[in-house]
Amino acid sequence: MLGCIVSAITLLCAERGRAPLLAAEAGSEVARYMPIPIIGHIDEVIPNGLSLCLRQASQNRTIKHIVFRIKSRGGNIEAVEKTMDLLKGHGDRFQYHALVEEAAGPAVCLVVCCDTIHMVEGSVVGGDVAEPGHEVSAALATRIGSMAQAKKHNFTLVRALLLREAQAHAWEDGAGKVHIDPLPPKGVSRDKMILQVGGSALLTLPRDYAMKVGFAKAGVEKAEGLGAAIGLSEWREVMGNYAAGVMNRLRINQKKEAEAKDAHLKQLEVNTEKRNALRQYIEQKQKEAIENDPGRFLYETDDPDDPITEPEMTGASRRRWRERTNECIAAWGCARDAALQLEQLEREALQLGGKRIMSTLALKTICDRATHEIERLEEQRTRCGP
Repeated sequence: MLGCIVSAITLLCAERGRAPLLAAEAGSEVARYMPIPIIGHIDEVIPNGLSLCLRQASQNRTIKHIVFRIKSRGGNIEAVEKTMDLLKGHGDRFQYHALVEEAAGPAVCLVVCCDTIHMVEGSVVGGDVAEPGHEVSAALATRIGSMAQAKKHNFTLVRALLLREAQAHAWEDGAGKVHIDPLPPKGVSRDKMILQVGGSALLTLPRDYAMKVGFAKAGVEKAEGLGAAIGLSEWREVMGNYAAGVMNRLRINQKKEAEAKDAHLKQLEVNTEKRNALRQYIEQKQKEAIENDPGRFLYETDDPDDPITEPEMTGASRRRWRERTNECIAAWGCARDAALQLEQLEREALQLGGKRIMSTLALKTICDRATHEIERLEEQRTRCGP
């Protein structure tokens, strides 16, 4: 009879174009989870990717658990805080589980914001291996500690993982019960002490110690084994590659944007070099034009002592006058051409997000003066004769 019922269900599902559900899947006992990797440096990719993943998981109403595979030595504090806000915002929808390979510095914040913490063999949480320049402030550590405490994680341990000045002491009493306190215990023998830290170094928790003081649950190596560790007999992965794909795409886009930004900055750098060179060239040519102006020099005449006729320059003097005039005209022409070219580069710099080094008015003034001086010199050269 039972076989007939199963056959009937199978036939009905086949007619409707889907596979029959197993009994455990059909019931509420099946716990479905989405794995999300938190790997490497924590920057804006992590909260951006996590936002997409949590939104997708929310649309799949069967997903109740999120498993974070964490291997990070920290990163940008702002990105970590955004990630924490996302976790808190979806906290009533999901249970979060940390599966830790390595977590230090700000990455510890993400670990302790999870409902359960699990550590693979050889893993470590905390320690002085965090990325430099991304230290957690006392205010943030207190906030994290409060969030962790709400998840039933020990406040003292969390602060010691994040702050050098925080202290943590753990020991066993005669009955084997573990006690944790920021102050050192009195009358406890050294062989009963599990850990003690504070004042100069961050707390380091290898897996065995983390489990002994209750920071982490039973060791789990893979996400598929985590269900049994938290007492769930049916534990199914859903959308297994989705989160990894999202993070990978965002990383690729980030790399492309960084390369484009670098190319943009390089273009602006080259533009700025050209503009500075042109400005110096303009100043140089203006100086040459002024210094070589033929009117600034003395010239020999045919008969300087004849009181009746107006003296005329000698042939050699006229040649020298014309040479200086041509040099002066050429210098003003170069200055004018460079000013016009510089104006084009100044406009290009503005499009690239840079700032002008010479105003349009200043460059126009140079061009107008150069034109005026060239016209004056050409007229004088004509009057001077061949």
